[in-house]
Amino acid sequence: MKDKPLVIVITLLGGAIAAISCLINGASLTMTLLLVLISLIAFLIIGIVVNKIYARIKDELESKMARERIKRESEEFEREKRENELAIARANGEVPPSEEEKPAEVEETQEPQIDDPQNASKIGEDD
Repeated sequence: MKDKPLVIVITLLGGAIAAISCLINGASLTMTLLLVLISLIAFLIIGIVVNKIYARIKDELESKMARERIKRESEEFEREKRENELAIARANGEVPPSEEEKPAEVEETQEPQIDDPQNASKIGEDD
């Protein structure tokens, strides 16, 4: 078990609740011992099930994070590889034509489109 303390805490908490409830209700000693034993076994099983669910979710999250990290690292590696190849080509004077012909990226602002001609006159007016 990866997270054994979780099972222990659930089991002990269940046993403590059973013992306290028996003492408050005035149950006999043998009845109290029997109920505490049954509750400890029941809560041990519940703790094991909860622990397995928790471990499965934790493993899935870790594997998902590992896949994302690998994907991010491979994208970064490919980007660095392209940059290095381009730098080598520039140093040798062999810049690929596709790289030379790319226009500089210019950010364009888009005018708001007017769908309703009645609201067209309201654009730019202050209320």
